[in-house]
Amino acid sequence: MKGAPQTFDAAAFVAALRRVREEPAATVLWPDFDRVVEATVPDAGGRPEQDAVRHVDESDLPNAELVARSRRLADRVILP
Repeated sequence: MKGAPQTFDAAAFVAALRRVREEPAATVLWPDFDRVVEATVPDAGGRPEQDAVRHVDESDLPNAELVARSRRLADRVILP
């Protein structure tokens, strides 16, 4: 299930963010999820800086702002 906690490796994400902060010139590879085989692909690749900035500006930032604006509406998760 997309977005399920078990599909997200929080420790690896935090480690990658630390590396970006500590080694800004380094190439930091990010995992991806292969929907064909339903498996995580570690160190699948990254994006050139310009593409990454554009992705954050066009996708990640608007999503974060939406979550912040609607946070009061999503105070719990109801599972089937």
